Amino acid sequence: MNYQKVLILGSGLAGLSTALYLSKLGIKSVVLSKGSLKQTNTWRAQGGIATAYSSSDSTSEHLKDTIAAGDGLCSRANANRIIEAAPELLMNFIDQGMVFDKNQKDYHLGQ
Repeated sequence: MNYQKVLILGSGLAGLSTALYLSKLGIKSVVLSKGSLKQTNTWRAQGGIATAYSSSDSTSEHLKDTIAAGDGLCSRANANRIIEAAPELLMNFIDQGMVFDKNQKDYHLGQ
């Protein structure tokens, strides 16, 4: 028998999303966390995701902000790939049942 097993370090959004994705492929995983779910950066960020989601936002502005915040430590090409993929990933999270704050008409957007 050929068993595929993956150890995922971290129980935040990235780790749990990876575990969910792998499960859909039939791959078993174990998620290892340094503490409770409330000790993750995802919990502390209150579910926020930086993405150009609204029509008044742009990926180029997010890229500019990311490069500035990274203070020379970010790969511009990698940051751009992530920022461009973020709106579709956000919709995938919503489709899977993740709850985000809403105002009267749409999702609450903040900086």
